[in-house]
Amino acid sequence: MTRRTPVSYADDVRVELARLSPGGSCCRRAELSALARSLGVLRLSGDGPPALELATGNPALTRRVFRLLRYDYQMHPAITSGRRRTSRTRRYLVRATGSRLEGLLEDLMVWHRRRVYPGIGRRLVQRRCCRRAYLRGFFLGRGSINHPGRGHHLELVVPSPRLAQDLAGLMRTFALAPGLCARKDDTVLYLKDAQAIAGFLGVVGASQALLQFENSRVYRSVKERVNRLVNMETANVTRTVEAAARQVRAIRFIDAELGLQKLPRGLREVAESRLRLPELSLEELGQSMSPPLGKSAVNHRLRRLLSIAARLSGGAPPTGAR
Repeated sequence: MTRRTPVSYADDVRVELARLSPGGSCCRRAELSALARSLGVLRLSGDGPPALELATGNPALTRRVFRLLRYDYQMHPAITSGRRRTSRTRRYLVRATGSRLEGLLEDLMVWHRRRVYPGIGRRLVQRRCCRRAYLRGFFLGRGSINHPGRGHHLELVVPSPRLAQDLAGLMRTFALAPGLCARKDDTVLYLKDAQAIAGFLGVVGASQALLQFENSRVYRSVKERVNRLVNMETANVTRTVEAAARQVRAIRFIDAELGLQKLPRGLREVAESRLRLPELSLEELGQSMSPPLGKSAVNHRLRRLLSIAARLSGGAPPTGAR
């Protein structure tokens, strides 16, 4: 009987991203460029045509790379697969070569006149959607993220300092400020702040992973706060934690998908108060607002927020998993 390899949270994120619609032609170009820079290896043979090889253990990503090469650049890449003796994980190799490859590499701004571009070509990432696509492609290629229950850490492993600086610049356009460190021959961009990691997941389009991340993060945060309120009964604590976690999860999902600023003022104020004070009961939350609201008014607005979140997630409550 064949044993299945355990799937990690990072694998779940990559599978979700690899199955997203790749967007318009400009975004597909940006994403493929990032995949080539992160996953790709150029094979040169004298004056002969080069070959581009992209290796991955993710079947969904393999299909995505193949389709981007095939349908956007009319390439006919070959796919091979196999396992190393020391690993149960199957690896896939996408190999593209031929007369069209040099033009593809030029268009992706991976190299020019048989020299590798030092950073990210500006024309690739002029639009905000293309910057999202580039970051998504690079995470698919050389990104990792911890399970939210085991500490907050997301990183991109970048093969050159110049490319790392350009990637950091892209992240800063989304109000994300990564740290940098050297690791052997690579430069690592990393995020350790939970809110920044959630922001990155939202930027690259990993909505389900974001919900799972927030679910774990919010539940733990709310439970820690509530446990300090020693005068509350256990049943009330549990109900408050579960209700607040559900509400905060929905509000953060609305913020990632729509933006709280687009909500009516009354809903936005309740949403912001719930995010700031997740441990309070409905009555206490209403009294904390200015002017104060009654318990029924707060409950009504929170129910509307839950309804909006369910609508945005396709009709199902945003639980972070399907």
